[in-house]
Amino acid sequence: MPKLRSTLGRAFGRLQHQELVGRVQAGRAGLGWGEAPRFWSKGNQKERKEMVVSEVTRMEEERYKIKAVSQGRQGSWTTWDEVVDRKISWSDLGKIPQARLSFLIRSTYDTLPCPRNLHQWFGNEECCSLCKRSQRKPPAHLVRLQDHAFPGALLSSSLATTSLHPDIVVWSTKAKAVLLIELTVPWEKGIEAAFEGKKTKYSELAAECREAGWKTTIYPVEIGCRGFVGMSTTRLLRDAGVTGGKLKKATKELAEEVEKGSFWLWLRRKDKGWGKNT
Repeated sequence: MPKLRSTLGRAFGRLQHQELVGRVQAGRAGLGWGEAPRFWSKGNQKERKEMVVSEVTRMEEERYKIKAVSQGRQGSWTTWDEVVDRKISWSDLGKIPQARLSFLIRSTYDTLPCPRNLHQWFGNEECCSLCKRSQRKPPAHLVRLQDHAFPGALLSSSLATTSLHPDIVVWSTKAKAVLLIELTVPWEKGIEAAFEGKKTKYSELAAECREAGWKTTIYPVEIGCRGFVGMSTTRLLRDAGVTGGKLKKATKELAEEVEKGSFWLWLRRKDKGWGKNT
């Protein structure tokens, strides 16, 4: 009981302190982005109970996170600042195949038996079969979709002449506005670098479009290869009018599709047929 009272006391104190501080933003998210916080003084009895439970849960998560930070490689997920927290319900756990669930957990905590880990654990000098074939033509199923869709000719017709191929180009001749959307699936720790790199890559093209009188917006979006969706992706969905339950559903589906793709690649990491049109 004393421990429970102490925990509840800290939770009450944190909630009151949050109200004094007010609303804050973190990362690249703009001011006002995201859900508005609930304040203790404005909540009814039911809402205050929910706030206390949420705050105690958050305190426990912080305690585990502090421990994870000290674990080096297995705690590297603590540095993923630009991803949306991935929440998997108990019902989802029952639906995910055991092998895929194991892959998700072990890849998140970097405990998969990849060459780097095997070398650290056992001193083996195992080489990656994909790296040994890095000079070969990529397999057909890995060719980037942007090489076949939305060619630069779409832009050259009325906006600007370019050899760049954004993944998606959306434009309105009536509003004279264009969106340049580029998807990247990097390591989660490289999401911010991928965002800045893609933004820089298309900055000159965007400038040309603006000079031609078009309102141009660049949307670099990222989904980590383990299935953690970047905040840039949810920001695009919100700007496109996808909110509430639809936003959660879309984010979940995107995460699962990328995770399934990575799991498929992991299962075939030792295949000898990479580069063949099979």
